[in-house]
Amino acid sequence: LWGRPMAVDWNRYRKIVDDAMKKWGRPITLINDAGPLDPSDPLGMPGVETVVSNIQAVFVNPVGNTSLGIARYISPGLLENSEQIALILPSRVHDFKRFTRCTDGGAKWKISQVDELKPGPVPILLYIGLRQ
Repeated sequence: LWGRPMAVDWNRYRKIVDDAMKKWGRPITLINDAGPLDPSDPLGMPGVETVVSNIQAVFVNPVGNTSLGIARYISPGLLENSEQIALILPSRVHDFKRFTRCTDGGAKWKISQVDELKPGPVPILLYIGLRQ
């Protein structure tokens, strides 16, 4: 027992984050702006934007987050370049790291940067830096 590493159930930790988001989060919408339909013709017909609604997010102020303990897990640029940070559960369907905008009720935000907490094979949490 002492010589063998114990298996970590990363999905259990993901479930804990999901439960916390449902309890303390509020719904946001993430939008991935449409790029060109044909990447080789950037001025051509635009593609279709992707909109994902009802994502539970917990918002934190980037000032003073060292006391929350998140500063050790994210890049310094996220703290410096964001007005707000939204914490969300990573999607198993969409790559939220590619999304460009966020709406929170009536507030509209640009996504400045996304960092991921992935201590094992399963992504646990996304830190989304937002600017207006």
